[in-house]
Amino acid sequence: IHDDLRSVAGLAPAEAFNELSKLLFLKMYEEQAVMEATEAGGIPENRFSTKYIEEERQRRRRRGARHPIIELFEDVREEFRGQGLFDRDESIAIQPDKDDGNYIDDIVRAIEDYSFLDPELPPLDVKGMIYEQFLGLSLKNTDLGQFFTPEPVIDFMVRLARLTPDDRVLDPACGTGRFLVHAMTAMLANARDNAQRDHIRASQLHGNEKSAQVAKISKMNMYVHGDGRSNIVERDSLTWVPVEPFTAVLTTPPLGDIDFRKLMSPSGGLV
Repeated sequence: IHDDLRSVAGLAPAEAFNELSKLLFLKMYEEQAVMEATEAGGIPENRFSTKYIEEERQRRRRRGARHPIIELFEDVREEFRGQGLFDRDESIAIQPDKDDGNYIDDIVRAIEDYSFLDPELPPLDVKGMIYEQFLGLSLKNTDLGQFFTPEPVIDFMVRLARLTPDDRVLDPACGTGRFLVHAMTAMLANARDNAQRDHIRASQLHGNEKSAQVAKISKMNMYVHGDGRSNIVERDSLTWVPVEPFTAVLTTPPLGDIDFRKLMSPSGGLV
């Protein structure tokens, strides 16, 4: 997928991941919808599938009809309007190619048989892992000023923090939200009841991320792991003063060439 998006579809590394990220979110969104419908006794339909694409094409049979997955994305985008996951008119910008096919078809076909949200397996931060792997193939992470904490280190730090359901957790440089995903999992496991679990998801997990695109990915990531996305904010933690205290901070600090004298000057926002 990575190679095709770059060499065949002609997308730059950042563009390629941006488009792939939307498709990964759709896949996880549909997996979650299927699980919820099954639990409710319904007959679910997974729309992130070649079967759905072909059925929709046959149903429409009109020249110039848009790709079914693009229309599906735009429907889902409206569901999350105002929550910062997608821009107002954002769509999937992968162009059609030969015949009636599309690069989207190839991506759906490549991943549709894999389960990213298998409830019988331990929680995995699939989206964060894919993001880091994708950038690792595309360019040096340090070229973007981004540094990724290995999974065993995240696990160790979360266990070391000994989080309780009453903790209020901050990641001031949250990236794709991996510390927050692991912290949420640990806190939910110790919750007394559903009311406390809902409170953890809604109020106890906070993240700041300077990159607008990565902040979106973090929100999507938190959604597919059980929400918490409303408390992830696009901002620079070095110029932010929190109003309420936090009981735990879990993070990989931002590294790189930061001019603190300029940042901390009156014109930079802080005295």
